[in-house]
Amino acid sequence: MQATSCQQHVCPRLNNRSPASISLISSPARTQKAAVSRRLHSAQQQLGCLICSKKRRESCLLPRRCIKLGSSKQPIEEVTEEAGQKWGVFQWREYNRPWQVPWGGLTVAAGMVGWAVSFLGVALVLLPAVGSLVGVKDFTSMSATDKSVYALANQILETFAGLGIVFLATRKFMPLSPDILKFDIREPFAKPRGWLAWGLLGVLLSPLVVGAAAAAFSLLGYDEVNGKGTVDGVAQILSLDLPSFASLFGVTAVLAPILEETVFRGFLLTSLTKFMPTWAAVIASSVAFGLAHLSVRDLPQLVVLGTLLGFVYVPNARAFWTCSSVVDRQAAHALEKILEAHTTRRHGVSLKSLTLGSNIEAKKATYAVTLESLKHLQVIDAILERSQLLQDCSQLTRSSAVVLVYELLFGQGMRPLGPAERHVQKHKDCLEAALFAELQDRGVQNVSEILPETEESRPRSVRVNTIKLTVAAATSRLQADVGSVEPDDLLGDVLILPSSCHLHDHPWVKNGNLILQSKASCMPAQALQPKPGWTVMDCCAAPGNKTTHVAAMLDNKGEVIAVDRDPQRFKRLKANAELAGATCIRCIQDDFLKLDLEGAEFSSVDGVLLDPSCSGSGTTHTQLDRLLSPSEDIDEGRLASLASFQEKAMRHAFKLPNLKRLVYSTCSLYSNEGEEVIQKVMPLATQLGFKLQDPFPSWPRRGHREFLQSDLMIRADPKLDHTDGFFLALFVR
Repeated sequence: MQATSCQQHVCPRLNNRSPASISLISSPARTQKAAVSRRLHSAQQQLGCLICSKKRRESCLLPRRCIKLGSSKQPIEEVTEEAGQKWGVFQWREYNRPWQVPWGGLTVAAGMVGWAVSFLGVALVLLPAVGSLVGVKDFTSMSATDKSVYALANQILETFAGLGIVFLATRKFMPLSPDILKFDIREPFAKPRGWLAWGLLGVLLSPLVVGAAAAAFSLLGYDEVNGKGTVDGVAQILSLDLPSFASLFGVTAVLAPILEETVFRGFLLTSLTKFMPTWAAVIASSVAFGLAHLSVRDLPQLVVLGTLLGFVYVPNARAFWTCSSVVDRQAAHALEKILEAHTTRRHGVSLKSLTLGSNIEAKKATYAVTLESLKHLQVIDAILERSQLLQDCSQLTRSSAVVLVYELLFGQGMRPLGPAERHVQKHKDCLEAALFAELQDRGVQNVSEILPETEESRPRSVRVNTIKLTVAAATSRLQADVGSVEPDDLLGDVLILPSSCHLHDHPWVKNGNLILQSKASCMPAQALQPKPGWTVMDCCAAPGNKTTHVAAMLDNKGEVIAVDRDPQRFKRLKANAELAGATCIRCIQDDFLKLDLEGAEFSSVDGVLLDPSCSGSGTTHTQLDRLLSPSEDIDEGRLASLASFQEKAMRHAFKLPNLKRLVYSTCSLYSNEGEEVIQKVMPLATQLGFKLQDPFPSWPRRGHREFLQSDLMIRADPKLDHTDGFFLALFVR
């Protein structure tokens, strides 16, 4: 059975109005169509022909004419592009498509003026001043070797200054779409975005184009301007000795191209397409490129060279299609970063930081689309595999495809605005057929039945920062802002809010009056019960939520010694302490295991909060790992390494001479990081006069029963307690 188009895959139309589910058709006509589809699908299976088999996929990708129907059943939009169409140097339509730059003319002007000032300032002010300090006043009397080194130093400073200006001009608009100021240094020759391949193409064509331009100018009677040009300036310092050659090569072949490509192509050219056609932006940026060399003699050839480089740059930068919608583009970028961090096991990347930052437009919409795309990721990946959407088009990235397929099949729908949207829209029938097949293979009728649980499905908790605010005042304000607010039945400074509540932009969160913190994360400080005037050590403190909680319980009377060795996390710790108004916190950037705890500096420590690095298995049900990879496989090696560190950290903490109370906690579901660690250190604790004590007698969940004294240990269950999974134990002397 041979099909000629995707439309011959009779499959149920999907209800795009619901972001969380797909409903099979409800109208009589559509119900009948769905029944026919199921019968056809069953027949195809009996014939050994899957919906998206190789032959059928090939037929799906044949050039075809699609008519989009409106409610009147009349054609309102016609799409005639071929599916899987590639474009290159001769596709003028794509050359003339503007970049989706998020900044305006003021940013462009400020960036270019800033670059010009830095360019002239380095050459005319900074280097002469440095030369005077070292005794060099007459640069014209330098030897050829010294001049080459001087040129290298000048170019290094100009490059760093120029790149810094561009970064500062665009910083508040980060993250940028993948077609602006982006390249992958790991794949210089990869198709289609091999930056070195495109660069070599420009280098090979440059002599021909510049030579042809010079010949054309000569035929037109153009008289070459007298004076020194760029080539003359290089030639006078050219020498056969190695230092001169190496310096010259670094200037002309490495640093100058990096600076010029970033400033004139990556920043100026892409920015100008917002105000003029792309071809005009290429020429305008080329004129600026020529003028920047301050060489009247070389100006015509430099403008021609810049034009060539601009037209070489356009298809290279456009090698990947980006989403036309700002929300979808931001969601795709956030998804790309999350996937990369998950693959490389790099920490510090969170959904909220990527979608709710100050640089993000339409924060709530971007957060929602990114979260829903992550929830549907496993299903969408299966759909992409069945439909061969990515294999058919190398310009479409996985992250953009996931977001657009989500919008098309599960979201609010998608208009075919740009190349990425048009490509996905043209494969709608194949995608719907692949979804239908995936649901049947999994034995479900609704996609919501197989979606993972997320933070959106549980009540939210917020801790009142009692350093700045009373619980009563916070309750009154939040009731006015979000409606339902309930005090937590265990923790007096924690309030429970509806799951639909988002407080990231709330002014009291921004000023530190309220701390967005899970209930389980608030339990360790409450279990420690520090008294005003105590000295408490938080051994692995960053990012500082538990640290500031202890400070609040001390009422800022006493001292909290916050220790963390990671530089970036340490900065965040200090910033959070300052935001909370916790003046009693003293931050120490160091490895806790290397501190001399038996010395005089820490002799006054009364309490310890030890929440060391762990697997985070108690939070994966609501965080990214669970959404990206729902497998329950355990990395035994990593778990053993973490448990070993946790045991060492607790043994080290027991060295504090006047320690009274110690709370050990991890956001882990594994006994390796909880009960087993307690059992291993129990002989030492007993020897020092410590014993386990129940910090929350009314709490129903306890440690795993197979361990001694597990009834004195605390566990929080993600599903039963609607918070993070947590383990907690309190030692008292």
